[in-house]
Amino acid sequence: MPRPIADRTDVTRPARRRANGRLEAECGRLVGLGAARLRRDEPAPLTRAGYIVVADPEGTAYCLD
Repeated sequence: MPRPIADRTDVTRPARRRANGRLEAECGRLVGLGAARLRRDEPAPLTRAGYIVVADPEGTAYCLD
């Protein structure tokens, strides 16, 4: 019987690290263009990368996921 995806840390950890790297890179790019980083939220069971909330120069908030 296959294990649930949340228990498959060998698969989810590398994928989560890659996604975290892409999120951080995109957030850095947007901050360089004038956005403000507001916060980072992680899901309770760490089965995915979470998301970063940024605001554009006018103050409108966006989620990067």
